[in-house]
Amino acid sequence: MVRRSRPKVSCWSGGVGVLLGFAGCGWGGVSGPGEGPPPDLSVSSVGELAAACLTGLPVGPLVPDGTTAPTCADATAAPLALTYASGSGHALNLFRPSTGSGPFPTVVWIHGGGWRGGSLLDVNQARRLVCRGYAVASIDYRLSDAAVFPAQLHDVKAAVRFLRANASSYNLDSARFAAFGSSAGGHLAALAGTSQGVAGLEDPSQGNGGVSSAVQAVVDWYGPTDFAQMDAQLLARGCGPGSAQHSQPDSPESQLVGCTVGDESCQDAVRRASPITHAGAGDPPMLLLHGDADCTVPREQSLALASALTSAGRCVLRRDVVGAGHGGPEWVSTPVQDTVANFLDAVLKPAVVPSAPQAVCSRFLVSGNPASTTGATWTYDSVDEGVHYVLKGVLFKPATGTGPFPAVVISHGKGGTARGYSANVARTMVGWGLVALGTTYTHAADAEGTLPAGEEGASEENVLRAHKARDLLSCVGSVDFNRVAAHGHSMGAFVTGQLLGTHPADFRAASHTAGGVSSGPHSTRPDAAGSITTPYQLHHGDADTVVPLAQDQTLNAILAASVTPHELHVYAGFTHTQIPFDATMLSRVRTWYRQHGVLP
Repeated sequence: MVRRSRPKVSCWSGGVGVLLGFAGCGWGGVSGPGEGPPPDLSVSSVGELAAACLTGLPVGPLVPDGTTAPTCADATAAPLALTYASGSGHALNLFRPSTGSGPFPTVVWIHGGGWRGGSLLDVNQARRLVCRGYAVASIDYRLSDAAVFPAQLHDVKAAVRFLRANASSYNLDSARFAAFGSSAGGHLAALAGTSQGVAGLEDPSQGNGGVSSAVQAVVDWYGPTDFAQMDAQLLARGCGPGSAQHSQPDSPESQLVGCTVGDESCQDAVRRASPITHAGAGDPPMLLLHGDADCTVPREQSLALASALTSAGRCVLRRDVVGAGHGGPEWVSTPVQDTVANFLDAVLKPAVVPSAPQAVCSRFLVSGNPASTTGATWTYDSVDEGVHYVLKGVLFKPATGTGPFPAVVISHGKGGTARGYSANVARTMVGWGLVALGTTYTHAADAEGTLPAGEEGASEENVLRAHKARDLLSCVGSVDFNRVAAHGHSMGAFVTGQLLGTHPADFRAASHTAGGVSSGPHSTRPDAAGSITTPYQLHHGDADTVVPLAQDQTLNAILAASVTPHELHVYAGFTHTQIPFDATMLSRVRTWYRQHGVLP
């Protein structure tokens, strides 16, 4: 047990923006039969949604001030010239900060030019981000005279995979990527965000096929999002018939998709190439900027995508740039450049640094090989800041790679043990590239002594143990403390929820099975649940008679009210013991960890 001479629980309170510190935002989807509609967003405008999930970022019209944003030596220095895939049209220029230790969040810049012109040298609109601590990768992609859609999107995703696969070589953060583009490049950036996982819109044969192409943020400047509506929108804006040419055979859009946009036979291709078609629940946060005087791509294109993302419950900030057309000096003005950098800071740079781990590593004794299929066991007996910890558990570490690795703290249920449940889940998660550590709680089958009333589940005792397990990851070595997750089942799920409510800055994402909220002594308490800001994925069987589904439904509602990223997945016919090792559940957890920056 933890022998306490004085309790040490660091409680957190405050109203910082929910998005800050992770790579996703918005209300999560709810799956499963008979669960009712998703939470009512009650949002009357895109700006209000942005204010709700991007706290601190301005909304409303953006007014250029006539200045040109300052630059720095790193933004004009010679970039590193790379090739991200074989064949022509796959060059990449990588700009990196010369100051700061990294690994750096990475912005993939996608040039404009109607998909038939432009090059990676057209990087003036994005290069200043290097001055703000971002690596900027300006890419070439195949133009429409060489290949029709989706070749261009395949190339964008191949570039992301290449950079992520080689992140350690170039000092890049594999968990923090953004896609940024203008005009045709904005269209491809938006597609990089909305089409993640869409069949046919990725070509792994271009290389690094086992690496994720997911981006954690999107910046789209005046990009087309719904090809079929462009001409009607331009006419409605009074731009004149000369501007409404996008449905013609020789338009950039028609050349991109390989058929005439206005023809009925082309509509499947048009829909496939339009970002609005794919907007949905898994999309990353997006910043959409559009000139209110644009008569090439109407601002209604950004409005439509923002509306679709809002309807899907995603985080989106859409702003008009006053007086701006399709390009021009307004886009390198200080207000516009700062808006982009501040948005990316909010999404990709943690606002709160995880607390420093407190552990005496000489007392962390490991037996066995954590990189083996059976893992290792460990004990810890130390007085840390007046608290005496006497703990034991299991440890698994990836057999390949040098790190730093993401990690997960796994919490078992009543009657289980770290060597049982935690080890079984760890064997799966270590295959994802996670260091997995589990500790034994007071409700374990092999718990020592008689348990005091209320010591099971989410007790102060067990939250101390869980947080100390997180600290002990520092003794493992090569762990990235910005990418630590938490996962638990049953009583361990209650511990996980209470842990997130008392230490919200210390975990990047979390998941559980068969948990939730109640006023009882063992469950996650409502007050703690209301303080959770960590993206949280919940799984529950609707035939569970041990922990009622209603408890996770209550937690789901609290997370929705707090605007905390979350999902509740309900499994028809599943009992309490069927869900902990279900393959579909574990696949969803892995996807969740990818979406929120734990896994690349």
